[in-house]
Amino acid sequence: MIAGTAPLDLNMKLVLVGAFSILTLFFGIKYYDRDELNEWMHETYNFMKMIFPILLLGVFMSGVIKPLIRARSSLQGKKSFQEGR
Repeated sequence: MIAGTAPLDLNMKLVLVGAFSILTLFFGIKYYDRDELNEWMHETYNFMKMIFPILLLGVFMSGVIKPLIRARSSLQGKKSFQEGR
């Protein structure tokens, strides 16, 4: 996550995220047995199944609600509320 959100160009991010993913895979295979890895993947999949619908609904709702919220043109483009007066 650190490499993916770092202020770097896209190619460097892809290289770093790929390297960290391969490193995680290496350490996972080296230090854990097959049963522990299967349990880890099973729990990761269950977590994804629980959180994905909520995430999808939240993104959809924010996309629907955003146009309905009236923009306050007097405050747009200002750095603070004091400058808007």
